[in-house]
Amino acid sequence: MNELRFALRQLGQRPTFAAVIILTLALGIGATTAMFTAAQALLFHPLPWREAHRVVSLWEGNPTKNLLQAPMAAAQFLDLRRDARSFEALATWYPAAVNLAAEGATPERHAGALVSQDFFAVIGVAPA
Repeated sequence: MNELRFALRQLGQRPTFAAVIILTLALGIGATTAMFTAAQALLFHPLPWREAHRVVSLWEGNPTKNLLQAPMAAAQFLDLRRDARSFEALATWYPAAVNLAAEGATPERHAGALVSQDFFAVIGVAPA
């Protein structure tokens, strides 16, 4: 217990050093938590799709606009689907917000997606 009091007293006398220690611990704990969360999601809970290991995601990039992941234009997707020989099937999706409401109820805003006609067949699930 004396060692703990001594350590706290030393840190109190050097606030900059204490701040560096606290910041280092916070970054380490945050990075560890992020890595564990990603590993748990990817390794321990696989995607609920048929043959999920065969599903890939393609993005279009535009270095001049500093966009690493830009949505693919519809015409570009259609050309890719027509010309690609390395894929069994191709589908596209685009995130969109939608409003849902039961009859007589207030509409609620939900996250959704606009998908191509063969999207559900590609990932092997049926729409709800």
